[in-house]
Amino acid sequence: MNALRLARSAAPALRRPAAAPPRRTLASEAAAPAEGLEGQIRAVLDTDEKVVMGVMGLYVGLYGLKSLLSGGKAAEAPAAAPVAASTSGAIPDIESPAFEKFIESEENISKLIASWEK
Repeated sequence: MNALRLARSAAPALRRPAAAPPRRTLASEAAAPAEGLEGQIRAVLDTDEKVVMGVMGLYVGLYGLKSLLSGGKAAEAPAAAPVAASTSGAIPDIESPAFEKFIESEENISKLIASWEK
């Protein structure tokens, strides 16, 4: 009998929904009224996100203005000194810079072809 009485008294408690935990909005207190330059900025850019985007836009704008005004002329790299053509009869390596000058001469090309046919 005691078990039946206990079950009947517990039934209404089981039917009630559980109490929801208190809601946390994670918001801070209201912002203090700003004065001076910050107050003027906050009048236009009212949220923190807008202030961040405004600062980023300021940086990008200053960088763009600097690059427009600087001209962007880079110094030219000095040209490589020309290599004299090899006339000693030796064929330079294909990967060496002297090979380019070597093949400019018809005589040297015929030497190269003759060496391949050997």
